[in-house]
Amino acid sequence: MQNDMKKELDELFAFGQEVIGLLEQEIRQRDNKINMLENNYKNIKDRLEQMKQSLRNLLKD
Repeated sequence: MQNDMKKELDELFAFGQEVIGLLEQEIRQRDNKINMLENNYKNIKDRLEQMKQSLRNLLKD
């Protein structure tokens, strides 16, 4: 009886560890996507600023 309960607890623990591992992987992937989007946003913002400055320079001439 105790062996059965210990086996069930071990299986439950292993399942919990697997779930935690999958959640951590999902979090890492989400964080990577967020970082990529932030970098893309910054790059687009920088390019728009450069274009705006170029346009200003053209209009001055």
